[in-house]
Amino acid sequence: MPAEVPGAFVVLGACPPDRDVQRAPYDHSPLVVFDDGVLSDGAALYAELALPRSPEKAKPARGS
Repeated sequence: MPAEVPGAFVVLGACPPDRDVQRAPYDHSPLVVFDDGVLSDGAALYAELALPRSPEKAKPARGS
């Protein structure tokens, strides 16, 4: 599939700075705590990834 459709996998760490990443509960644990401060960074990252592919900046398809 990646050969046919461009894609990416991004991991955005959200462990609070006062927690040990190695000992913190996993994402799906009822004990997990997230640092919501990373949300703006994540949104900016996804916007930067998406903007170059926006219709206004898209290259014409071959044969067009």
